[in-house]
Amino acid sequence: MQDQAAAVYGGVNLWTWKYSSKNQPFSREVLIKRHETAGISGCITVAFSGQSHVSARMNRSWVHDFLSGRTRSGWIEANEVVKCLAVAIKKKDWGSAAGLLRDEMKIRRKITPDALIPLTSELIHCAEKTGCGARFTGAGAGGSLWAIGESDKIKAVENDWGKMLKRIKGAGILKCKVDTTGVK
Repeated sequence: MQDQAAAVYGGVNLWTWKYSSKNQPFSREVLIKRHETAGISGCITVAFSGQSHVSARMNRSWVHDFLSGRTRSGWIEANEVVKCLAVAIKKKDWGSAAGLLRDEMKIRRKITPDALIPLTSELIHCAEKTGCGARFTGAGAGGSLWAIGESDKIKAVENDWGKMLKRIKGAGILKCKVDTTGVK
């Protein structure tokens, strides 16, 4: 469900999941109003690594590690950072948002190390070196990644990522902007 909500509703939202509540398994807080989303498009970028993957194995591993207690504190810490990230996005404070995403990625490197392949690790490091934050999407292990930061720094990341991905068939920067309406 969490993978489809953004596509269904569109916009820029903070989602809170309550899987134990069958009648209302989530709540949604709008962070940026639909008519104000144009500015965020210059502060984010998305790229495809050229490497597809199947995430079921990793997701099972992450759930197992959480339930066993091995990574639970890390997931709780990441959740707190993401709440702060939502506040920065709501304030349109892209520099703080970038720093918070770097913080969240630092935690992810510990609790989900298998989510990074050498290429995505290199791309994320490149974005961080530029002053942006970046993270894999979904379960990682290839696939796509995204970055957030001040618009001039995002342009630099797009340039650097474009050069790095040029050598890989099917890889590259994806044209993106906030979809304000979602799937109809």
